[in-house]
This record gives sequence, structure tokens and C-alpha cells, in this order.
Amino acid sequence: LNAKGVPAPGATWNRKQRKCNGWSRSAIYGDQKRGFGILLNPLYRGQIVWNRPRRLIHPGTKARKHMPRPESEWIVTEAPELRIVPDELWRRVQARLAETRNKSDAIREGIARSGRAPRLPLAEAKAKGLVETFDPRPEYMAHVSELVELGSLRAAGLRVVVDSMHGAGAGYLRRLLAGGKTRIWEVRSARNPAFPGMHNPEPIPRNLSPLRRAVRRHRAQVGLATDGDADRLGVLDGEGRFVNQLQTFALLTYYLLEVRGLRGPIIKSLTTTGMVPRLGELYGVPVHETAVGFKHLGPKMRETDAIIAGEESGGYAFRGHLPERDGILSGLYFLDLMARRRKGAADLVAELFDKVGPHYYDRVDIEMSPQERTRMESRLEGLRPKSIAGMKVTAIDRTDGLRFRLDDGAWALIRLSGTEPLMRIYTEVPREELVAKVLSEVRELTGV
Repeated sequence: LNAKGVPAPGATWNRKQRKCNGWSRSAIYGDQKRGFGILLNPLYRGQIVWNRPRRLIHPGTKARKHMPRPESEWIVTEAPELRIVPDELWRRVQARLAETRNKSDAIREGIARSGRAPRLPLAEAKAKGLVETFDPRPEYMAHVSELVELGSLRAAGLRVVVDSMHGAGAGYLRRLLAGGKTRIWEVRSARNPAFPGMHNPEPIPRNLSPLRRAVRRHRAQVGLATDGDADRLGVLDGEGRFVNQLQTFALLTYYLLEVRGLRGPIIKSLTTTGMVPRLGELYGVPVHETAVGFKHLGPKMRETDAIIAGEESGGYAFRGHLPERDGILSGLYFLDLMARRRKGAADLVAELFDKVGPHYYDRVDIEMSPQERTRMESRLEGLRPKSIAGMKVTAIDRTDGLRFRLDDGAWALIRLSGTEPLMRIYTEVPREELVAKVLSEVRELTGV
């Protein structure tokens, strides 16, 4: 996407600065002066290029919002008077798509004929131009350095252990924060797609024993863990205690509002904390709630120009970055909060509770067969308890699962997972001794 309208990969149109910015390796074509762009990338589907929805068009088709094409290309236009993509550009796009489809079809047909996928030594494949390598680190690190004052973080003298869980995030925080007083130690930093010692590489307490030992051994102030693809963050305090995902989301929100002084909407999934709406009230910003998953959070974030979006799994997204989870940036923001408040993670949780009141959370996962799931779906439709663990049920919400709103801002939720054969029961309550009681009583309601 360049000033002459010549197809060029790796750029987006920055509406505020009125210039093009380099962006990833997606094949983006367009003409900034005439106000259109084409993104050939089925993963990001074009919506990510601009913060707000634009008109999506195709020759001979009326412009309308969010119009996917079977070929997975999206045509994004800022100019409402533009209705037709130039024929020459469209022919180039279609030729590119046809070439890709032909290659894919040939590979599928070859596998179908032989009954096995063809193999080739990596060096030979590179020599034939069949494999392209791409290092995202320089561009990513340059962008992140615009969002966080890395110089201050390097000089802060923090003691940090990073657990990449053998995943894609290995080395990023160490490289970003090297060269100052801050010390970074790494565990499980060798990439290994088998993720040894873990059922799944999730940054949750049962998977963090190596990080916990390292935090204590190095007398670190905090331990940060990212999952396999580094889009989620887990936090341990200086004693090796887990700072749960709801507390982390609330602390990151508090950091943006109180420390950075930002203002704007906040997006939360219904499975995450009631502390965020309380912060919204205190700082006078709206809080929007969605169903579970960034397929809901991301679009709402773009629609509202939100400063942060978060979900219970430990994934957080931020204004000025992609409307998608990023565990590396989340970790940097958490460290910046520690540095600016000059407090450890445990003291920050105490500061948060002073602001919004204490909140305690837990969840249980129950494996469930397809037959049990069908029976459970029918059972949940009839559940209407008057109280749970001595707290009155003030409302019932069926947006995504079955949520009971309770006295004093407490809540409990029963949700059948959309990706795993599980039923999950969640709760957040104002007193720690209520957590087990609520989970137990809600489980009894389900009959399992």
C-alpha cells in the first residue's frame, strides 16, 4: 500500500497521522488516496487493519459492512463514494488467489493419491523457495517500545523470573528489558511443541511449579508466565503465590486508569471480574460485557475504541495494539505498574482491594460426555434457585451459560465449554470462605 497505489505487502493506513505504517507480512493492496485497501489474509480477515468498520465492496456488489468473500479476501474502503475496485487491481488480486488455490489443490490431490503427505528436507525446501522464514521480533519490539517506556523499566531494578512454558514467547521479555538494572531470569525458555510436563501449556497454578521454585530461588519480586502461543499471562507474587486472572485484569485496568491516566471504554467477558465495573464507576468510564471469547471481545473493542479488553483465561488486549490478546505486552504493563507504584504484586492486590473492595474467585472444571452435555443443557433451562450459600439470587442471566447474580456483587456461573468436553462453574464473592460453599452448592444444582 503505497502513495502510488502500487501493491506492496506489509502496510496499513494510519487515519490519525494520515500516513502508512508497516504491518506484519499480510498481503495488503490498495490506494490510500482513493481510499481503498485489500487484505489477503483469512486469519485476520481485514477487520484488523482499521480501528472502525469500513465499507467492504466487490465489483458489482453494493457496499455493506463486514462482507466476507469465499476466497477469504476483504476489500476495505474509507471512501463512501467508491463502489468499484479498479479492474486491473481486481485481476491481480484474483490471479494471486487463483495461484494460491491451485497450489493448495495440487498438494491435496497428491496426498489423496499417495495416501501420505510428501516429505522434503527443510534445507532443500528452502532452496526451492517452498519455505519462507520470517522474524517478527524487530517490528514487534519496535512497536511495543512505543507503548511502554522500556528505558524506565530497564532502570527500575526489578527482579523478574519469566516462564515461557516452552512456547512462542521465549526470549521476548529478556531482550526487551536487557541492558539495565532490572534482572530477568528465564525458565522453560527452550521452545518445545511437546510442552513436556504439562497437559496444556496454560499459565495456571498447576503448571507453574518450576516458575514458583525459580521465584523463591532468585528472591524475585514477581514471576510472569506466558502460555504456548504467548497470548495469555499468569502472575506469581514474590512469595510464589498465584495472582489470579481476575485480579490481574483488574490491576491492568487500574494501571491504565490510575497510573497512565487513560480514559475510555472497558470490555470484559461475563466470566471475568466484577472489580472492573467497579473501577468503571470510580473513574467514570463505561464497561461493556460480552459473551466468552475474543471473537466477541475484539469487535466490541474496535467498535468502542476501548482502552482494554480481558477475559477469565488470562488474555488481555490494549488500545494502540492489536484488538487481540498479547501476553508479552500484558507482562510489560504489569511490570510498569510495579515500577511506577514501587510495590510488589501482593501489595498491588491489597491496594486494588482498598479501592474496589475484596473479591475472591475460583472455578471448577467437570468433564462431560456428549450425552451428559445434552442432558445438562436441558437441566440448566429449569434451574431457578432463590439463594446460593445464603446469598439471595437477585437476577439470572443466560447470555452465555447460566449466571446467577447474588447479593453484595457476588456471582456464580455455569457454562458448557464451546471448545472442550467440559462444564465449568465459576464464582466471585466478597469473602474468601464463601468461594467453596458457592461452588459446592452450584454443583449440587447441576446434579453432578
